[in-house]
Amino acid sequence: MTWSEEFPLLYSIFMLSDVNHPDNYFSHMYSVHRSYLATESYRNWEKRLSRLSEDAFKYISGRAAPYVTHRDKTKHRHWSALFEILNEAKGYEFLLDEGYSTIHFLPQSKEESPDIWAQRGNGEAVLEVKTIQRSDTDLSQRQFGIVRKSVRDLPEGFKRKILEDYEKAIRQCCSITFPSVTRRICYFCIDLDLEVAMDRSNQNVLENFMQSIEQPVVEIIYESRTWS
Repeated sequence: MTWSEEFPLLYSIFMLSDVNHPDNYFSHMYSVHRSYLATESYRNWEKRLSRLSEDAFKYISGRAAPYVTHRDKTKHRHWSALFEILNEAKGYEFLLDEGYSTIHFLPQSKEESPDIWAQRGNGEAVLEVKTIQRSDTDLSQRQFGIVRKSVRDLPEGFKRKILEDYEKAIRQCCSITFPSVTRRICYFCIDLDLEVAMDRSNQNVLENFMQSIEQPVVEIIYESRTWS
């Protein structure tokens, strides 16, 4: 089975991009030497994208396509911009699992606004997805294979980034003022530094931190790629 048959939705995003570009993220998909973890990741993305409506998939694939060849080599972030867009599908999937039957991505605008609107019965929800990437220091150390020890606690820079993004999400979600909007959500997709992820007690530290900053007006939902 070719990868275009195995992952047709990912393939359709590939076909919207510059397929001959040397930095095309999907160019390695033709290889028979894909790792097990990589293949599982592709399967998860294919399943997630399959849950989007036709219009929702068209919207997100159109936004994602230009970033398939956008590779940041300077700080070893590579295709992080592509996955910041694709992560919005996680917010869509969350709303589906919460029982919202009508879900739409909101077009980007210069004004602050959330990513997604949804309806369930007489209630509406808006949701903003925020992606938290690993730090520059972590990426640099991984690149050069530096051996590290685990640390207990969250770095101050990480906490500042979470708080800044959450405050922005509050402004975005509260820009929709209709009385019918009864739920506002900030959905964090978090990729932790290795030193933090190595100490699993930091799961509780992260949970406590999120609870400490959460405000009644916008609830926080988060997932950690490392611990999921």
